[in-house]
Amino acid sequence: MGINIGNSKVKAISVGNNKIKSVYVGATKVWSAIRGIVAIAMTGKTGDYVNKVYISIDLESPFPVNLVNIQSERRISRVACNKKRFIVLTTTNDSSYSDMNYSDDGLTWTPSRLGWLTTESYPFNIKYFEGIDRFVLFYNQTFYMSQDGLSWSAKTTSNVSGSYITDVAYGDGNILVIQYLGYPYLYNFNDGTYTSINEQVRVNFTSSAYGNGKFIAYEAGKGFCSLDIATKKWTLVSDILNTAPVGEVNMIFANGMFLVGTVFNDMYYSYDGVTWTAYAPPYRLVKLSYDGDKFLGTSDNNYGYSYNGITWTYVQVDNPRLLNGGIAGN
Repeated sequence: MGINIGNSKVKAISVGNNKIKSVYVGATKVWSAIRGIVAIAMTGKTGDYVNKVYISIDLESPFPVNLVNIQSERRISRVACNKKRFIVLTTTNDSSYSDMNYSDDGLTWTPSRLGWLTTESYPFNIKYFEGIDRFVLFYNQTFYMSQDGLSWSAKTTSNVSGSYITDVAYGDGNILVIQYLGYPYLYNFNDGTYTSINEQVRVNFTSSAYGNGKFIAYEAGKGFCSLDIATKKWTLVSDILNTAPVGEVNMIFANGMFLVGTVFNDMYYSYDGVTWTAYAPPYRLVKLSYDGDKFLGTSDNNYGYSYNGITWTYVQVDNPRLLNGGIAGN
């Protein structure tokens, strides 16, 4: 997708003093203005380590930028953006190293230490929810909230020993916290109360999102489920994907659709959370986000972007360790 003048891609179109954001032919978007910055976090393998983030300012030419004061043994990072500030997380049990870097321009990164992200044995992630203007970070049995990414408040609750948080989603005044080996629960953002979703023994949820008035979650080994908040019960609405274990499914809701990436070849989408469609993109996409204009996803040594969640454009990155990192744009 693009508009060229000769060999040069058009990045902005204006009518008078008004900048046009998108151009459509019928219902098909054929051009979109470049929006800001994309930051791609890394995931290392045995013998590798995370020490940089990849930045793109034109959707075409990602380049590495070193993070600051990162422990060399760490091999996982995560990223989120609130349209103003990027935050990249790593883990370390050594207080002399940082476990967070933040940047307001994608180029200059400042180290900081939270002190909670001590091991890679538990899932951890950071998300930004525009509806409450908060970053939400989860690790082990605790989630944390911050408006600026620097000052954090901890929210801790668990109902089963050995359980750990696998995802969070926000909708209708509530943060849904799903756990593996533990009951999901709702945290009311306005009054700070907790509601355990414990009417059924359903403790294997791994990814979730809120859209069109409902929470949808993936239950490992079963499929996609819808939550009835009034009865505190889940209903299996689709078993189109019923074999994925923990950590291999990532779900978001944006631009009117639920979109799921997996470590397998297929992706899944739904407009109502009930009827799901599978499709196979050219390259698998796992970690997904939405920057207000387009979907973003991490692949093996590529990242992808899409304006409809189905047709993807891929950009090669000179690093094979992006798949399970993370991606965010402003």
